[in-house]
Amino acid sequence: MLRLILPFCFLCLSVSAYSQTVIYVNAAATGANNGSSWQNAYTSLQAGLVAASANHQIWVAEGIYKPSQTPIGYADPTNVRTKSFYVANGVELYGGFAGTETNLSQRNWQQHPSILSGDIGIAGLAADNVYHVITIDNALSDTRVDGFIIEGGFADGSSTPNYDVGGGLYNHGDNFLTSSPSIANCLFRHNYASFGGGAVYNAARWDGKAEPVFLQCVFAGNASTLVGGCMRNYARARGVCKPVISHCTMYDNFANSDSTFMSSVVEFLAPSGTLSNFEARNTIFAKGGMNRGTLQFCLSESNLVFPIVFNNCIVGQSPAFVDGPGMNLQLSPNSPAIDAGSNLYISPGLTIDFSGQARINNATIDMGAFEFYGQDSIATQAVCQSLTLYLNENGKVNTPASSLDGGSLGDGPLQFSVEGASVLELDCAALGTQSYALSVTNSAGISDTCLAQITVLDTLAPQATAALVDTLSPGFNGLFVFDAAYLLTQVNATDNCGHIEVSQITPGFVDCSQINSLVEVTFLLTDASGNTTNAALQCFIENNQTDLPAPWQHEDIGTCDGNAFANVCAPEEGVRVTATALAGQSQTDQRHFVFQSVCGNGQLTVRVRSLTLGSSAGVMWRQDLNASVPMIGLKTQLGAYGWKEKRAIAGTPRTLLFLSPGFTLSWLRISRQGNTFTGYGSPDGQIWNVLFTEVIAMPDCALLGFFTESHAESTEGEAIFDQINWMPFPQQQVIDLSNIAIPTSQVEVQLFPNPAIDHIFIKINHSNWKKAALQLSYPNGQLVLQEQYTSDEGPQLRLNLPPLPAGIYFLNMVLDDHTLSSIHKIVIKP
Repeated sequence: MLRLILPFCFLCLSVSAYSQTVIYVNAAATGANNGSSWQNAYTSLQAGLVAASANHQIWVAEGIYKPSQTPIGYADPTNVRTKSFYVANGVELYGGFAGTETNLSQRNWQQHPSILSGDIGIAGLAADNVYHVITIDNALSDTRVDGFIIEGGFADGSSTPNYDVGGGLYNHGDNFLTSSPSIANCLFRHNYASFGGGAVYNAARWDGKAEPVFLQCVFAGNASTLVGGCMRNYARARGVCKPVISHCTMYDNFANSDSTFMSSVVEFLAPSGTLSNFEARNTIFAKGGMNRGTLQFCLSESNLVFPIVFNNCIVGQSPAFVDGPGMNLQLSPNSPAIDAGSNLYISPGLTIDFSGQARINNATIDMGAFEFYGQDSIATQAVCQSLTLYLNENGKVNTPASSLDGGSLGDGPLQFSVEGASVLELDCAALGTQSYALSVTNSAGISDTCLAQITVLDTLAPQATAALVDTLSPGFNGLFVFDAAYLLTQVNATDNCGHIEVSQITPGFVDCSQINSLVEVTFLLTDASGNTTNAALQCFIENNQTDLPAPWQHEDIGTCDGNAFANVCAPEEGVRVTATALAGQSQTDQRHFVFQSVCGNGQLTVRVRSLTLGSSAGVMWRQDLNASVPMIGLKTQLGAYGWKEKRAIAGTPRTLLFLSPGFTLSWLRISRQGNTFTGYGSPDGQIWNVLFTEVIAMPDCALLGFFTESHAESTEGEAIFDQINWMPFPQQQVIDLSNIAIPTSQVEVQLFPNPAIDHIFIKINHSNWKKAALQLSYPNGQLVLQEQYTSDEGPQLRLNLPPLPAGIYFLNMVLDDHTLSSIHKIVIKP
């Protein structure tokens, strides 16, 4: 790990932001994500760069940012490693903000490090990193990158698109254009190139120029396999490659095949006028050499002479860093670089050094990026380490701030804090890997910060307590389907992070063939982290021949004397509903009502199998059980006609509308979407016709059910209902598969394989659809599965089937909210 002593940092150059548009970037922002302010900052630097153009400044808050887009015009855009931060001509990119500043002079790039990382793949594995962290093409001197840590570029790709050079920065000028960006106050560390220019590659070709300026930057720990472990400058075909390096420090940048970490070359196709060189001023070159260049008031630890030009330089001496191997690159008291620079070469506006202290001490500038101020200047050095923490059974984990310390240095006992506290408290919201700022303060109150990577894991599986044997009865359709809500409640399932999914339910349901038997249901519990627990529930199946299955109830409405009986395992009996009432009153209702309380939207389907003469049977929504409340219903006498019933205002008479569907009205359906109610009729339970649509103000929670009504005073009417199916609609949406207004032939749909086992593909041959709603049902209408898709998923959809018994099922499909509809038969094999 690179360690630098960086106590305070502010603006190094006088740069005005008042005439330029500022785009804000903060990985931790929670606002509108549009870059207009710190609150609404882009969370992605890539988004900020895409939005920026000439005369834009981008202010980047502390955090780790990784490229996510391949620059336009670069080869192999399908290779994720070609992603790079592309800085366009005239864009100024500034890092080191806390996320509250209103002026560039307020930033502190050491206390609030903004890291541009090429580590886009497996953390810590270099082989899947990007080839270039930053890419710049033909950008003039008003293009700027200032105040960043640039790390993790790994250019080991092909030489043809230059993916073997410039791990940290690829800068390129060609075709009579110049690329001369300013790179200031940046730390290039741990970048690599298989050919050359581990940190930086500058190239000038075809009458182009590459003349970047590197101002007060630190290059440390960069490498290449062949030449130019730090920087490679390359020119051909009348190109001029001549970077300027001022007030920089270079240390331990290594090339395996030779000792040059600064390599300048003129390659083939190099006629007269082609130039590759560099000029350095007030700069330190340590642990490595160079093959050419002009050095003004520089220190070179290497004593290489030709063809290097040294003017007033210190050659062959160590810079005497405080701790070179430990990467503390400030000057120790015996460094020959102290007061050895030249004030003539101070860059305009340079007022502070790399660590935030005044740039000149004792009248003459020091060589390198750091100014010497005595021992106090190295009083505090924050060094972080990565941690992996594990959530406890309550979904929490605590760790002292000191546990993030990776060997920080400072005078006296050190104090540690993270997120402003001495103890870091994390919960399930912190799952994954995130960066946390560790603040280290010495006995004199001097502080430094670093970023620690903390990975929070949940390795505790969900817990399930086996319940006593539960007794249950099949529902109206002769089935009891085991769903997640029922199973989680029965086994008292809990998880430290709360979220549990249920899968692999075996068997998926029980039916009347299992009456008086004990059935074991097994299923898998999975939490958000993928931890699993096998669970089981013992169920005794009984046939309740009198009571209605929960949550259904039955009551008289108005002056009615009725009852309801159910024997769901005797299909010939169905649900019998009787009613005796006083006929002829429309002000109040007299009927026996089988109902449940429903909140939200949905639909109820029933079949009236038989009905005594002089009575009616139907379905309805109503506000409550009082006799004169708002209601809407559909009823039949099992003839080729029916009636719509409506009461919009409490206490008023019902209105009846005669309906003539043209077939024996035995299948009834009523649905709700908000305050819109729709009645349907069907001759066979497959093809449905809309009989009416009404808007009535109804509370969100109302009563829904079916009823029997007698028309003759003191005469009992009886109806037998079966095929009863209640289906709730998803919140804020109605998926009503009954109104098939367009024939199936208008939608060409292919299903395969059919018969199926565990999945089926649906190919929709229609070019303009946007949304598809799919429902899989038993032949009796009970819903088994409901899924939604968009056309972005392609014309061929995959529907994964739950464990189901072999047999025939129906797939209902609706495209674009009833624009196109169809029903298809599916056979599931054992």
